[in-house]
Amino acid sequence: MASNGSSSEAADPPEARLEAALLVLLCAAVLAYWAFQFQPFVVPNNDYASFERIARSFAELEAPSSFKRMPILPALMALTAPAFSGEHPYLVAALGLNQVFSVASLVGLFLIGRKTIGRGALLLPLLFATTTQFHANGLQPLVEPSLGCFVIWAFVLQGRGSSWQYAFAAAAALSRYEAAVLIPVLFLAEWAQGRRIAPPLWKAGLASLPLLLWVGGGALAGSGGSSYYDLMAGMGFQPAPGFFLRSLKEPFAGWYTSQWLWIGPFTGVVILPLLAGVVAGLRERRIETIAMLGFGLVCVTVIVTFGINKARYVYPTEWIWLLLWVWGALRLAEGVVPRLARLGFPFARVAAAAGLAVSGLALAFWLRKMTAGVQTVSLGLELSFLALVIGLAGVAILLALAGVTSRSWRVAAAAGLLVATVPLVAGGMVGKQRAVYKIAYANWSAHLLSDWLANNLRPGEKVALLPRTHVVHLTGLPSRQLLPYSGFEAEDLGGLRSEFENKGVDLAVFTDRGPLRNPSHHHYYRVKKTYLAEIFEGATPVAGFAHLATLTLPEHLDEKDVQIYRFVGVR
Repeated sequence: MASNGSSSEAADPPEARLEAALLVLLCAAVLAYWAFQFQPFVVPNNDYASFERIARSFAELEAPSSFKRMPILPALMALTAPAFSGEHPYLVAALGLNQVFSVASLVGLFLIGRKTIGRGALLLPLLFATTTQFHANGLQPLVEPSLGCFVIWAFVLQGRGSSWQYAFAAAAALSRYEAAVLIPVLFLAEWAQGRRIAPPLWKAGLASLPLLLWVGGGALAGSGGSSYYDLMAGMGFQPAPGFFLRSLKEPFAGWYTSQWLWIGPFTGVVILPLLAGVVAGLRERRIETIAMLGFGLVCVTVIVTFGINKARYVYPTEWIWLLLWVWGALRLAEGVVPRLARLGFPFARVAAAAGLAVSGLALAFWLRKMTAGVQTVSLGLELSFLALVIGLAGVAILLALAGVTSRSWRVAAAAGLLVATVPLVAGGMVGKQRAVYKIAYANWSAHLLSDWLANNLRPGEKVALLPRTHVVHLTGLPSRQLLPYSGFEAEDLGGLRSEFENKGVDLAVFTDRGPLRNPSHHHYYRVKKTYLAEIFEGATPVAGFAHLATLTLPEHLDEKDVQIYRFVGVR
C-alpha cells in the first residue's frame, strides 16, 4: 500500500483537486444551510450588547466605557455596520462577519489537513462543520468564530514558516484573554525549530504589544481583565475541572451521549485513534504537533482555572482533537488493512457489509433523535445537509484509502471508518438542532415583555426589570425608563417600595432567569439582584403593588410566566 504521506505534496494532483472542489462544495452548503436560519433568535446572546457598545464607541472615535470585551470583533463591526441598513446594522454585521470567519476556518483546517494528514484532509473541515459549536456560534454574534479562525490560521502559517503567524496570534489574543497563550507557544515552537532566540523573540514581543496596550487602557479605566477577576472572586475562586472532559467530549458528542456511551466502543472508536494521532503527529510533524497540543492543553487549563464551564469555550481548541483523531484513524487504517490483506483473510466483503450495517444503525438512532425534537427550521433542510455531509465523508474516506490496492479491502476499510464517522456527524447535527432551539427561545420572555411595553407603557413611565438590554434592543425605549434591579440599593420588599417612591418607578416585572446550575449563575443571581424580581413571580398579592398582567410563555419552554405589577404607593 502506498503511504498516505504527511503533506499535500504526497497527494496525487487529481485527488488533491477533487478534495479542494469538495471543500468549495462544503463551504457553499454551509452558507446555504445557514441562509435559511439567519438570525435564529428574538434577541441575541446576553453578551452581545457589550460588543455593540464598544463597536459604537469605535465608530464614534471615542474610548469605550469598558475594556472587558476584547476589541477585534467590535472594531470589525464598526467598520462593516455602515454597509447594512435596517434597525440593527451592528447585529447583522456581526452575524455576517461570523459566517465569513466560519468558512475561513474550514479552509484553514483543510490546509492544515493537507500539510499533516495528506489524502483525506477534507475529513477535518467536514467533521468540524458538523460539530454543535460550529453551528451554535456561527449563527450568533459572539466572538468564538473570529477567535477560532485566528487560531487556526496562526497554525496554518506556522506550518508554512511564515512570520504572519504572529499577526494572527495577536488577533486571537485581542479576541479573548486566554488565547494570548498562543503567542508564547508559537515563540517556543519557532525557537525550537530554528535554535535562534532573537527572531522569534522580537516577533512575539511585537505580537504582544496590542494586547498590552488594550490591557493598559482597561487598567486606567478600571475595567478589562479586572472584570474577570471580579467574576472569579464572586464565584469564590472555584475552578471548573469538568471543562477538561467537556473540551474532549464536545467534538465527539455523537459517541458520548448518555444513550451511546459504551466504554469499549468509545475507547476503540475515539480514544485509540486520538492516541494514534498523537503518535503520528509526533513522528511526522513533531514541532507543530507539540505546539497544537501545548496550546490546546494550556488554553483549556486557563479556562478551568477561571471557573468557566461553557460549551462555546471549546471552540478554539476542539479542532485540535478532531485533527488528531482523523490523523490517527487514517494511519491505523493504513497499518491494519494491508496486513489483513496479506494474511489472505477472506472477510473483506463481510466486514464491509457489517460496517455499513452498523453505520446505518447509528444513523437511524440519530435520525430518530433529529425527527423527535422541535424543529426550528425545515426538517427537510436538516436532513439534506446531513445527507450531503455523510456523502462527502464517504468520498473523502475513499480518497484517503486510494492506496489500498484491493478494491474489496478498500471498501471494507471505508465502511469501518464510516462506523466511527457517522455517529460524530449525525450526533453533532442533533446537538446543533438543540442548540439552535435554545438560541431561538432563550429570551422569549423578553420578546413578550417588549411587545407588551410597546403597547401599554405610558410616556415617561419607568419599569424595573431584569433583561434590560434585551428590551432596549427590541423596543428602542430610552434606558432611563428601563431600570435594572441591580441599580436598586434595596434588599427586600420594604426597601424596594421606598426606592420606587423616591425614584418614581411605576412598574415591576418578573422574568424567569432559569435554575442556578453553577457558581457563575449564583454570582450573577447576586450581582443582578434577581431575588428582587422574584418577589413578583407568583401573580399573588404584593404589598404596595397591584398585579397588572401575566404574559404566558409557550408550554414547551418549561419556564415561569412573565408577571407585571404596578406600584400603587407606600402604605
